[in-house]
Amino acid sequence: MSLPKAIRSGLLIVILLTGFLFAAAACGTPSDSDDAAGPTPTPELTLDELLSRLGGNLAVMETVKFTLVDEGELGAPFFGMTLLSLEGEIKAPASFRMAVKVKTAGVAFVEIGMLAVGEEAFMKFSEEDPWAPLPLDQVPFNFAGLGPTLSNLLPIIKDATITGRESIDGDQTIRVEGNVQSEDLSSLITTVDAGH
Repeated sequence: MSLPKAIRSGLLIVILLTGFLFAAAACGTPSDSDDAAGPTPTPELTLDELLSRLGGNLAVMETVKFTLVDEGELGAPFFGMTLLSLEGEIKAPASFRMAVKVKTAGVAFVEIGMLAVGEEAFMKFSEEDPWAPLPLDQVPFNFAGLGPTLSNLLPIIKDATITGRESIDGDQTIRVEGNVQSEDLSSLITTVDAGH
């Protein structure tokens, strides 16, 4: 199965933004020196400093939750249907659970469940269905060692820039945008197409 560019880049952006949340939280520690004028302001981080801190945080990350939504309605295929959204939770070292909402050709909406623990994976096409075995070679993602995998991607992000700050779930984060070649994601997305 081949995942289109929208899913590949969307998944990476969602996961990287989750990592940036950790980095921003670690970077925003207050100063110990409080004088009569108030705390000393923390100097702005450079992009290199931010990515370095993020790399350390990602390398030890054990759990991540993410949501991917096809906001552009690009019609990304997923197991012969059209992907609408994907919610996932990954726990180190090698387990994940996903709920994928898709649309079939007859405009029916389906929620597919996928989970894997170690060397076993399962899938079901509705809440009432039992979990059926899914061969590992048909799982489109490899989440084993996700933290180190994402940490290793940071040095190869091209044209990375800090594009702003925003609050996500009450935490202040720093947004970084950049590009990664699709083939550099092959350790994460098992059927990635090169050249995107």
